[in-house]
Amino acid sequence: MREVKINNRVFNIRGLTRKEVKSLKKYGFTYVGPKLSLETLDDAMDAAFDLVLTADEINTLDDLVHSDSTLPIWNAILSETYGSKEEEKNLKTSGAGLQTATD
Repeated sequence: MREVKINNRVFNIRGLTRKEVKSLKKYGFTYVGPKLSLETLDDAMDAAFDLVLTADEINTLDDLVHSDSTLPIWNAILSETYGSKEEEKNLKTSGAGLQTATD
């Protein structure tokens, strides 16, 4: 879970479940990462928001400037679902080749 603060309101963003990712395949979501196209990106964002946010949260975002609201939420959903490059660089590889959190 990740908190995103926009306009003095905190949004608790969770990652998509496997079932939810599967339901979004038509938009380019895959189990290993998003393969989104410009043609489906808007619909993918709307569908992901509908799954993760409440109707009240979506209404709040609809009234705000796009770059200040939509993009931080979208990036948080993707990071929670697939991880982020910044977080991955803080992982180290174990002897078995698995990534583990550093101390």
